Amino acid sequence: MKTSLLKITAPALAISLVFAAPAAFAGNEDGSHESSVSIKEQTQIEKALEPIENNVFGVNDETTAITGHLKSKNTITLEEYRYYDQRLSSLVNRLGEARQDITIVSSQYGDGSLHVAGIGVAIAASLDVALDTREQLEAVNIQAETP
Repeated sequence: MKTSLLKITAPALAISLVFAAPAAFAGNEDGSHESSVSIKEQTQIEKALEPIENNVFGVNDETTAITGHLKSKNTITLEEYRYYDQRLSSLVNRLGEARQDITIVSSQYGDGSLHVAGIGVAIAASLDVALDTREQLEAVNIQAETP
């Protein structure tokens, strides 16, 4: 799990830029350019997205830490397994909440913002990493309890 979030999200963001850029730079019939999102609206969108973005980055940091712990161990105790399982469930739930928050922001401001699309891609990538980490947890041996 050494793939960084940037490597995962960059291709999807690039594709969204390719499809969004012509619409963003297209002029009106009279040759003038009118932005679909004003600077004020973009500032409001970014302000609304900041806590969501911070949440996603926090999930990434925690998932990376769990992955590191699991890679360093061949066997874990049942207590450790339960702890990691609960942490991963919590992280997946946080990403679900972030996805709901993105939907709310999109409904308020429209989904034309590249920033909204980028965070949506980051959420999906983070969810994939968290689910991969869960699979890694399932593959680790659980130490038998000694009486």
